[in-house]
Amino acid sequence: MNPIHGERGKFYYAMKCKNQNCKENLYFMETDNYTTEAQKHALDGKSVRCPMCTQETTIEASRMVVIGVR
Repeated sequence: MNPIHGERGKFYYAMKCKNQNCKENLYFMETDNYTTEAQKHALDGKSVRCPMCTQETTIEASRMVVIGVR
């Protein structure tokens, strides 16, 4: 899957690109107060492709972080 574009003022589940030289934030799901654990774990095991270095990173529910876009 391709990462989604982060919009200012919104929060997203994200991971860092696994490429040691890149470390780009990969946003893959918008979140709010109503996001359930089932929705979060539905992405577990899928991969997201970095638009900067084109390397794929496997999504792990335990490594997801919530990032706000400024």
